[in-house]
Amino acid sequence: MSYVVIVLQFLHLLFAGILIGGTAYLNFVIWPVLLKRPSAEARAFFDASFKPISLVMGLSGGMVFLTGILRGTVFGQIKSMADLSTPYGITFLLAAAMTIFMLIHGPRTGPMLLKTVWDGNKYRKDSAPKAMAIVRFSGLMVLLILVCMILMHFGM
Repeated sequence: MSYVVIVLQFLHLLFAGILIGGTAYLNFVIWPVLLKRPSAEARAFFDASFKPISLVMGLSGGMVFLTGILRGTVFGQIKSMADLSTPYGITFLLAAAMTIFMLIHGPRTGPMLLKTVWDGNKYRKDSAPKAMAIVRFSGLMVLLILVCMILMHFGM
């Protein structure tokens, strides 16, 4: 294995780890705790953390996508259009499609949460279960992409 592939694989796993860890932290720590705090305090935290979280998650998602495409094509098993019909190729396409979807959907999550959870500095009625559904959807998508990555590791 060449040094380029090793570095590429390292970067792919590093950014995937940040993305997966960040998603788990948001799903199981930040949002459950945030929704139990007074609404003005939670809103202030959301406003202060929105840009840094968006930057880290967006950068990580983009790097996972870029390194994954390179790892699967230039340095991987996908060398022709016919390779996309193999089990690996199908999983590769599925992972790529879900990642593109999340790269588009992800930046909309914060504004969607803001509109769903708060009316000014007050919680909207029944906002907690709606917010958790939004956050859980993103978590599920990241989990499905992870499953594809694991399957591709084993050639599927």
